[in-house]
Amino acid sequence: MKTFIVLALSLLWATSASAAGCLKYGDVVSLYFKTNTKFMAAELDGNATVTRAEDQQWEKFLVLDDQGNATGADVASGARIALRSAHDRHLVAEPSGDVNANRAHIAAWEIWTIHPFNYAGGTPTGCIFLGSVSDQGFVSLRSHHGKFLRGVPNGDARADLSAVNTAPMPGNSTFIAMYRHPWTDFYYKRGIPSMDGACNRCPDGGRWDGANCFIAEQGAQTGFTYEGNVYVQGGPTCVYGDYDGANCKLSSLTQGQKPFVYNGSLYARDACAPQDTASSGDNCRATMFGNAENAISGTAKMQAKNAWRRAVNTTHGPDFKRWTKAQFRRVDCVQTGTVLNWNYECTAIGNPCHKDQ
Repeated sequence: MKTFIVLALSLLWATSASAAGCLKYGDVVSLYFKTNTKFMAAELDGNATVTRAEDQQWEKFLVLDDQGNATGADVASGARIALRSAHDRHLVAEPSGDVNANRAHIAAWEIWTIHPFNYAGGTPTGCIFLGSVSDQGFVSLRSHHGKFLRGVPNGDARADLSAVNTAPMPGNSTFIAMYRHPWTDFYYKRGIPSMDGACNRCPDGGRWDGANCFIAEQGAQTGFTYEGNVYVQGGPTCVYGDYDGANCKLSSLTQGQKPFVYNGSLYARDACAPQDTASSGDNCRATMFGNAENAISGTAKMQAKNAWRRAVNTTHGPDFKRWTKAQFRRVDCVQTGTVLNWNYECTAIGNPCHKDQ
């Protein structure tokens, strides 16, 4: 009797920023207010301020359509958009004119109409164009209440002007410079829907990059995984995620999205990929699907041992026996595939996997 273990491993590569052209749903942007000569920030307490000299993580927003989708389509002049912060909250205009970044869901007050900075009324045409200078474009944003967004000299953000004011500075200017960044310069606590038929590849967290679900770059903080969750070391103030008393927790993954760290970034596995399986019979067979973390963490034989241990302890429970050290030594693995798609085909002669065998 033979036991087969197959580990299919895929490595990931992040994409670069978009070239100059139309703003798209799914772009990551920062907003620079000419009056204040500062960037807007989404603060940890939910406030929106115009106080930052540089655009780092809390100054970046994900551009979504009014349903919360990142479709990749062009954003037309006059389109309705939502802006999600790195804290997984949306920019909202209150009826009073106050602006916050504290809403978990998108409803009417979280929707903004985007125009060129010099919009003077009438029927909008064309797309919102971001030029070739650092992917910069000039826009104005009108709230659901019909008021335009501006930065107040004291650093507050307000949406309380009835018409655009195109003068860059000084005064109550609605003149906003929008900068586009690589989409990997963002923390995807909430999964961005990417459908494979009826299956959502990233239901719990991350954004589909063509192979896996990208969650965040770990930056100066060390990333790690524990009990199906993704963390970075740090706290109590977390650049990404929520402090749990020990570290910064980025995502809780429950729907087949196994987490891993690769090349300085945090990922979750494709939830639509085949799951670990095992069956008994004349030829006991177990198929284990790994990820890039496994590919670089040890020998092929160790991959087989770890995969079997995971299957026994978590996937299949008491119906399957653990291998002894002697049985582990019988594992013989052959590596196939390419750098971007590793496979380890492992065979262990005479090793039982089911307790009835």
